[in-house]
Amino acid sequence: MTRWLWLWVTPLIAVSSLRAQDSARSQSPRSRAPNAIFAEVLGNGGLYSLNYDRSLNDAISVRGGYTRWTSVEFGDQPTKHYKFFLLMLNGLLGQTPQRFEIGGGARFGSVAQQDTPSRSAVKVTSTIGYRYQQSDEGWLFRCGLVPEYNVRGYSSRSVSLNLGLSLGRSF
Repeated sequence: MTRWLWLWVTPLIAVSSLRAQDSARSQSPRSRAPNAIFAEVLGNGGLYSLNYDRSLNDAISVRGGYTRWTSVEFGDQPTKHYKFFLLMLNGLLGQTPQRFEIGGGARFGSVAQQDTPSRSAVKVTSTIGYRYQQSDEGWLFRCGLVPEYNVRGYSSRSVSLNLGLSLGRSF
């Protein structure tokens, strides 16, 4: 798992250093609306998630999220109940309001089936995509690829790829 964590953290460090070099050439406006709340569909939280994002500076943000849903019984697959928390670190490149976003983190929580105790589950998750967020208060839009790796609590250790969409407000 440590190797996977380094795989996601290394690009963030690179983005941060590239952004520092870029700021010497051009000065982008400092975010006056560093907070954002948004809903995401098919992204890092799974089926859907509610998220809070805080810009630490013009190049890095921290994100926390929550999701809870129940799957439907399908064939021999039993109904499952999912509850997850999400924690991510994102790097942002480009000029406000249109940015390239790359991030990594973990989705952790529990999966329960009917008549069985819940088990803990962890996924390493990442984002590679587009982010529209004005430096002042306003709408936030995100879309991107979401590669994930099952670490614990799933039937197999596998890699998956989703397309996530987000809509919210920055303040």
